[in-house]
Amino acid sequence: AAAAADGGFSDTLPLLHAVTRAFELREDVRLVESVRAAEADLRRQFEKRQAALQREVDACKASVDKADADTRAAAERLDKSKAAVSAAVDDHDAAKARIAALRDELDAIDAQLAALAKEKELAEKRVASVRGSEAAQVPKVKHALALYANVSAIRWDYDADERVRGFVAPPTKSSSSASAAASAAASA
Repeated sequence: AAAAADGGFSDTLPLLHAVTRAFELREDVRLVESVRAAEADLRRQFEKRQAALQREVDACKASVDKADADTRAAAERLDKSKAAVSAAVDDHDAAKARIAALRDELDAIDAQLAALAKEKELAEKRVASVRGSEAAQVPKVKHALALYANVSAIRWDYDADERVRGFVAPPTKSSSSASAAASAAASA
């Protein structure tokens, strides 16, 4: 009846007392406390190590971010350099084209200069020819004019600026004999 009164745990009661005594021993409490202290120490070491690792990760992230920024800056500088090189190549090509155009223009000017030199040479030959012919013709023309002046009795005014001027002079004896000689020479 007593076993029924405590709910059928009476035969387990001695076992429970033995377990309770085992846990009541101070060694076990000390063991549990040392385990808890070791666990707390491990937790502190873990947290400290985790914090150190987090600082290293943060430093690595900062280093990677700086490297990324440096890479982007280098890429921008490279793009600018490529653009500058492209512009320089375009300028170089334009300069080459301008030089070719200037050479063509220079060749054309050289050809014109050669043609002008030939024209000058021909003009100098013509001038020399005219001067030679003038040297031969002037005495003949002077003689003809002098003869005409003697025959016609015109005295020329050589100081007149724009017009041919002169006056008729009365014939003299020597001029009438000269005009008679000229008439005789002309009829013969």
